[in-house]
Amino acid sequence: MAVNGLYRPRSALARALYEKQRNDRLLEEFDQTEWYRVDKSRLSENLKNKFVQLDPDEETKEFLSASIDKSSWVWTQIWYLLAKAVLRHFWSITDING
Repeated sequence: MAVNGLYRPRSALARALYEKQRNDRLLEEFDQTEWYRVDKSRLSENLKNKFVQLDPDEETKEFLSASIDKSSWVWTQIWYLLAKAVLRHFWSITDING
């Protein structure tokens, strides 16, 4: 099956890994400061005059970077999925996630 001229894997696991890799690449290329920008045209005139656009601080940037790195830990993600599948019979998802 071709998507945009590229081969797309057929098995569920291969497809999930392919999508994960593709999404990671898009996330790396994406300007993350865009998440923090406000469309001032949607603000009232009163708020526009008072609004100060801020950027993410270093701690937030470190958190985002660590989150992206941690999301690529495939075996950890598989372990969490298996643990959730078993534990959900005994606890709610909220309890399992902490």
